[in-house]
Amino acid sequence: MQESKYFYNGIPLSKYCKDNNINISTIRAKIWKKKQSKKFEN
Repeated sequence: MQESKYFYNGIPLSKYCKDNNINISTIRAKIWKKKQSKKFEN
């Protein structure tokens, strides 16, 4: 299992998603898209 890179309220994102029946792939894709945005360059 890969170590979590993202956290939400101090909880690893993967655990939060699993506990709340959220698709982790969808969340990671949204994070990636935001990181690619010129608005968030720095």
